[in-house]
Amino acid sequence: MSGNDFQIELEEFRKHVPRFEELSKELETEVRQLVSDVGALFGKVGDDDLGTAFSDNYLPMAQKAVEEFGKVVKNLSGLSTNTATVANSLESVDESLSEALTKMKSVMDGGRSNR
Repeated sequence: MSGNDFQIELEEFRKHVPRFEELSKELETEVRQLVSDVGALFGKVGDDDLGTAFSDNYLPMAQKAVEEFGKVVKNLSGLSTNTATVANSLESVDESLSEALTKMKSVMDGGRSNR
């Protein structure tokens, strides 16, 4: 791998943070609506064979979907935070590396400044 094969445009990377936050909030709103809709079905399905079959099959799957969507909301929210953290960390590493290389060059040049 040559020196410039791995590059990350930090500002472009950071631009995604608001979109992750937006998606997380949108999905959270939809999940709340789904919870409300599924909750409205409990106790309202008929107690005949069709109602029982529906209740036994649909409602547990709907509850599982709600749980999984909740995890997705949490992950998207975490992704926005983590994306910002990664960008800040990469920027810090880049600055530290640049400082170290400048110091090393100065030492190799016998302490002379290239200004």
